[in-house]
Amino acid sequence: MMTTCMKREDNYASGGDWRLSYDSTDTIVPRREGRALLAGPWDWLEQLRLRFDLPIEILDKRRQYVLAPAPTRVRVPDIRAAITPPDDERLREAAAAVFRTGKARSFAAGGLHLRVFPLFAGQQVPRGVVGLLLLGTEAPVASAPGPDPAEEVDRRLDAAGQWLTVAVEATIDATALRSDETHAAERFGTIIDLVEAFGRMDDDRQLIDLTVEALAMWYDADVRGYRQDVSGQFVLEAWLPGLDVSQAVRSLPGNAVWDHDEVFRLESPRDFEDLGWDPELGDTLFVPLAVEDSTEWVLTVSGVTEPSIEATLTLLRRVVSLHLAQLDRDASSRVARMTAGRLALCDAPFDEVVRMGLETLAGSIGASGSQVAIYRQGQDAPATLIRWGTIQRDPGLVEVGQDSATPHGIASSAVAGPGVTAVLWCEKQIEAFSTADARIAHSVATTFGNWFCGTIIKRGDPVGEQAPKPSSDLMERMRESVDRRGRIVFMGSLAIVAPESDLPAAVELDELEKIVRRGVRSSDTIGVLSDRAVGVLLEGIDDPTGRLIIDRILRVAQRHGLYSLRIGMTTFHASSDTVDAILEQTFSNARRGGAKA
Repeated sequence: MMTTCMKREDNYASGGDWRLSYDSTDTIVPRREGRALLAGPWDWLEQLRLRFDLPIEILDKRRQYVLAPAPTRVRVPDIRAAITPPDDERLREAAAAVFRTGKARSFAAGGLHLRVFPLFAGQQVPRGVVGLLLLGTEAPVASAPGPDPAEEVDRRLDAAGQWLTVAVEATIDATALRSDETHAAERFGTIIDLVEAFGRMDDDRQLIDLTVEALAMWYDADVRGYRQDVSGQFVLEAWLPGLDVSQAVRSLPGNAVWDHDEVFRLESPRDFEDLGWDPELGDTLFVPLAVEDSTEWVLTVSGVTEPSIEATLTLLRRVVSLHLAQLDRDASSRVARMTAGRLALCDAPFDEVVRMGLETLAGSIGASGSQVAIYRQGQDAPATLIRWGTIQRDPGLVEVGQDSATPHGIASSAVAGPGVTAVLWCEKQIEAFSTADARIAHSVATTFGNWFCGTIIKRGDPVGEQAPKPSSDLMERMRESVDRRGRIVFMGSLAIVAPESDLPAAVELDELEKIVRRGVRSSDTIGVLSDRAVGVLLEGIDDPTGRLIIDRILRVAQRHGLYSLRIGMTTFHASSDTVDAILEQTFSNARRGGAKA
């Protein structure tokens, strides 16, 4: 098996070439299984050179000597005097053949007959050649016709090389075991430091970059990060210095990734074809990183043969996914708060306040432009349209709960009052939006919708006669109980109680809250949704039971002398509807009549 070698040089952080170059005919092994595995100890072999009249040398993959020079008192032919590695042409050709075929080769130099044996190591199958054992003797003298004397010398050197390579490879394996144990201890310590560093980060890209660099340092691996954009593809966004991006796989199809929620390998040629992955990187491990229940990033780790890599990646996948999910929630909340802060500057002109909110959103997700359009029910053209930056397209009316996104545009809508919808639109001209950008836009759209509810009323806009305002307990309960798509995670019913227009407004809300409270359970959440409507959230209540509760509210109202009430109710299932869609439907039901006292 061919394995990819990645070398971390001293100039790694500055973007230098960190890949170790080999002739294309050489078997490639990780750097730590190269020179480091030939570090010995070789005391026993050096003593062997003193006791036997046999020249012995070990060479690494660069054809450099590994053993110390033999003492001058040793009365055996001197290999180092016969050849000058690594530039000796005869040695270079013989070494290349051994690395390529894994078989011994012979050549003559400086009056010596030299035999080159491969030294195998590594845990992959077949094991890779990590060095060369060089044995020599005086070159045989040509004699009369008969058996070639060089063949007889090769047989004698093969007999010695057979048991000597076994002993040398045993030393290499022992060195590898000690190196693995040392690396495992070092890695464990740096994993703890890495997790602590994650907790101090406020940007998901920084977190991914640090993870990529850590894996490359631990395993001398080629590590890349692919992020999902709103089209569903995973696009290359993080890589190590020295990678030729023009030759790398730039994107991965989402449908070949979504089925995996654990670390995985490609098992068949069909898998490589479906993913569009380079077959030369056949030893690659793929690490899906999820935000909530959706894969947001995929890390690829190539060129690692250590058995511990899969356990490490499994642990890291869980830790990084948890931090990514928290960063995603924090980012959406932070941008929504920043936008709400801008919108709170009510002493500025209305259009200017909205533009400041749009600018805040656009800057947070890297959009080139953003706009908000306010639509009245039954009208195709927006009643109000405000833009910031460069806008080249218009999504038109987007119904609440039917958000849409492309790599270069995100449309999200929210209820801005009864029969009023606010549509938020963001554009990017060059780069693509990520799924995290879409979630942020949805959160900000809700913020705009809530702000418009109150602002439209203050401006005297007739469409806002019953526009919902941001409420305390009820709205907070609904907003905090949504999944990553903004849909409520529990089932239940929402009822809106509103008086007919012939009652004094000053009395209505106070009376309504008392009546609703007496007609529902103590665990139900009540909140003011407009200047003429009170809502109640009935968690776990289905439609038949909800209708019984409405009847009870109407009876309580009649006992208190209120005979002109209008109640609308909507029943929803877990993860089926967004908060805005439920509000819009419930207000619509109340406007159409609902239950009346």
